This record gives sequence, C-alpha cells and structure tokens, in this order.
Amino acid sequence: MKIFETCCIQDFDLEKQVIRTVGECLKIPTAELKRDTTFRELCRWDSLTALSLLVKLEEDFQAEINSTDLFESQKIADIIQVVSQSMDKKAIE
Repeated sequence: MKIFETCCIQDFDLEKQVIRTVGECLKIPTAELKRDTTFRELCRWDSLTALSLLVKLEEDFQAEINSTDLFESQKIADIIQVVSQSMDKKAIE
C-alpha cells in the first residue's frame, strides 16, 4: 500500500472515530452526523457539552486537546482537524 493511500485511510478512520465520539457525547446517532455538520444544527450543543466532548476526545484519542481550538470549532470537520493536530503533536514529542 502506498504512503498516500495509508494516510487517506488513516484520515478516514480518524473521521469515523471522531464522529462516533461526538455522537456518543451528544447522544445523537452517528448516521445523523457528517464532517460538515455545524454545531448550530445540534440542539444539544452548549459549553457544558463542549467540555464533556473535550474530556471524551482526550480519553478516546490519548491526546491533549487544545480547549480554545475545540471551543472555537464551528463544525465536526474542525474537531477532526483539532484532534489530528493534537495527535501529530503527541507523535513528535
């Protein structure tokens, strides 16, 4: 398997895992969540939910998530990016 293909597969797996974590935290079926789902669309999104998601993401991905980046996220794709950057940072350290 080529490096590019491996990277794309890993990105897709990360996307699925983040969507699953968001769904679990918000108690929303993952089928209703997509990369471009915005938090304004989700009736259960507030600061307490964001904090709960932060803790859950850190547990699930064994990475330190920047809370400012998470709270500034507008959609699920932004959270995927935040998690990816946190995991990359952890891998470098």
